[in-house]
Amino acid sequence: MLHFAERFLREYCDGELSDVTMIRHFVSDDALPEAEAEIGAACREYFAPPELPATVMVGVSDVVGGDRDVKIEMEATVPHDRDGHDVDVVELPPPPGSV
Repeated sequence: MLHFAERFLREYCDGELSDVTMIRHFVSDDALPEAEAEIGAACREYFAPPELPATVMVGVSDVVGGDRDVKIEMEATVPHDRDGHDVDVVELPPPPGSV
């Protein structure tokens, strides 16, 4: 999922993962124990200090939108003047195969 977000930020927002300020993980209660370790490992793979975003993991009874056990929301602050491009507010489309 993070590789998809990285691509989206780069292609649509002229941004990068270091612009991400918050990640929220919504995890099905029954998947929470193993998801915590896997999500932590994935975040450490994509983010390194000091660019670590704030993270929140929320256990939920059901993740809406398919048979997934995890839903991720990200917030990023992308400078409007980066590389001389204007940046619009955009909404991340669902990743391939998630609908």
